[in-house]
Amino acid sequence: MTFRISLLIVTLRQNRKPYLRKLRQRKRDSPEESPLFRVIQYFFMLEIIENVVIIDFLISGTLLAKANCQLYFSFSLQLITPLKP
Repeated sequence: MTFRISLLIVTLRQNRKPYLRKLRQRKRDSPEESPLFRVIQYFFMLEIIENVVIIDFLISGTLLAKANCQLYFSFSLQLITPLKP
């Protein structure tokens, strides 16, 4: 038995936190503000192969650091569980 579910969601988030207030005050020259999280990608895959469940979960995107540096991050998790007979 093979069963697969794939889910891919791409979202654009603009989180403005209070601790970025000082960073914004320094950049009064540029009116355009950069979002804290650029692109966050969610990927979820569920596989059932021969009564074994494999779940893959992946988050990837970019973080905007203080010195205008972009930090690329990705988080992946895999769960393997046998099904009860």
